[in-house]
Amino acid sequence: MKIKIWLDEQNRLTNWAYQAEDAKVGPTEDGQQIIEADDVSHFFEGHASLVDGKIVADEGYDPANDHPLPGPSPEQQMIAELYARVTKIEGGEKNE
Repeated sequence: MKIKIWLDEQNRLTNWAYQAEDAKVGPTEDGQQIIEADDVSHFFEGHASLVDGKIVADEGYDPANDHPLPGPSPEQQMIAELYARVTKIEGGEKNE
């Protein structure tokens, strides 16, 4: 597939986009590049470079650790605490 890539002055990937299959590989009129790639799963913006015409992810980069899942918000924590208090007060009795 054809991919348009944006690079910074150190050939680091800053952005990318799919291109039409008839797009010409090489430099574009706007100063970017179009390359061929079979897989874009390693196209990590800010964590990959163009090396010998291919995008190479930084060694050891783990995107899951770069964007960890958020923890509960203060509101969610408060709701959980209130729920625990109500459950304790009710003592597990059935509501009729």
